[in-house]
Amino acid sequence: MSKVHLNCKHNFSSDQTYLITTTLLEEGWNEDSSKFLQQIEVEDFGKLNFIAKALPGIDLAVGVWFLDEEKEEIVCTLIIPEGADKQVIEEAFENITEVEAIPEEPEIMIPDAIFLKITLNDESVVYALNEDDVKACCISGGATTNLTINGTTFVKNQVVSVEFGEDWNLTTVFDDFFSSCSNLVSLSEIPSMITNMGMSFLSYCTSFNQPINIPEGVKGNYCLNGFLKGCTSFNQPITIPNGVTGEGCLGEFLSHCTSFNQSITISNSVTGEYCLYRFLFYCTSFNQPITIPNGVTGEGCLDSFLSHCTSFNQSIVIPSGVAGNYCLYNFLWGCTSFNQPITIPNGVTGTYCLRDFLRGCTSFNRSINIPDDLNGGNCLQGFLRDCISFNQSLTIYGRPGGFPFVDFLYNCNNFTNTLTVYPGIETISISSFSNNTLATDSNTAPMYVQGVKIAGLDQTQFNTLLTKVPDRTTSPFRKLVRV
Repeated sequence: MSKVHLNCKHNFSSDQTYLITTTLLEEGWNEDSSKFLQQIEVEDFGKLNFIAKALPGIDLAVGVWFLDEEKEEIVCTLIIPEGADKQVIEEAFENITEVEAIPEEPEIMIPDAIFLKITLNDESVVYALNEDDVKACCISGGATTNLTINGTTFVKNQVVSVEFGEDWNLTTVFDDFFSSCSNLVSLSEIPSMITNMGMSFLSYCTSFNQPINIPEGVKGNYCLNGFLKGCTSFNQPITIPNGVTGEGCLGEFLSHCTSFNQSITISNSVTGEYCLYRFLFYCTSFNQPITIPNGVTGEGCLDSFLSHCTSFNQSIVIPSGVAGNYCLYNFLWGCTSFNQPITIPNGVTGTYCLRDFLRGCTSFNRSINIPDDLNGGNCLQGFLRDCISFNQSLTIYGRPGGFPFVDFLYNCNNFTNTLTVYPGIETISISSFSNNTLATDSNTAPMYVQGVKIAGLDQTQFNTLLTKVPDRTTSPFRKLVRV
């Protein structure tokens, strides 16, 4: 039994018998053609488009079918390939006993005004048509969170592509713009009119890895905060345009982008409280040169800047002018590969300004300075803590306020070098120290077995120091030796 596949734009009634009239016309057979009639039982096809093909072993060129309702005939004219065996084709048509319909594809209605075109993993498309629809795209929550846009509900992890439409007219992107869309792989160019990307733009889009543009006009508080945070596949060069500035403007910018190891350019305009907070936090693959802008300053401005970048081992310059509470707090904490010279400029000041600055940099064993004008409560707390390889001479000063030496050099197990105290220890209160200061948890560590050498103090001053940080024979262990 032969079948003809139909795709017609006519309504056929069920339980209706039609005649099918077929004209075969070969290319070049303008005069010679064959026409014959058949009775075909046609089921309820609904709306159909027009013919495709189908005879045994013959691929026919597309022809035209239409329904002659008055004569109850389906009329077909087919242009067949030149040189085809017309007799075989005619015999095939004579043996047709059934017509199989192929339903037409539903017509896709494209709205007149489009803010966003959202493609899902089943290739269906959802359109955001206005600001409210865009807001509905910006919902916090994980990859299985539902989004309802323009009457259509889907799950975040179904989104594979987002395109900005020609009708987009918003200057601010709302927080959590398509955050946690774990299968998103494509984003069109970001419109130049946007001046604030909102917080957590594409954050935790774990499959996303394409070049991305940041519009030139972006600036303001938190304008790029959490940008691409947690995009664990992202590994593209990136440039931050001039003009970006403001409180928290680049906080957690590429935080937890564990595959990222590309060049990154930060504009010189960047400054403000927490402006670069956790900028590359836990970017465990990152090991590229990076320049900190000269004007960076403010509370928390470089807090945890490269913290836990476990592959990072590049020289880095801290620009003069950096100051403020927490300004360099946790700056390189946990950078276990880092072993480069580093200079801390004068002028650094503020509570916790250098707290845990190099904590846990287990490979670090380079000379490092402590500024002689350093000031601020707990400013050196945990400085070099757990730097188990560190064994360089070091000079500290008696001016810092608060509790500057809590956990200072704690668990620097191989430190047997000289610590110079200047101008004297009398000016430092006992509360400046803790049981962990200049101590180790290991009673076999050279730091304890050989002792920490203390220079710059006479015997009286050294005895004063011992009243504040006495030797300890229980954990944490401590031994100080005057030289």
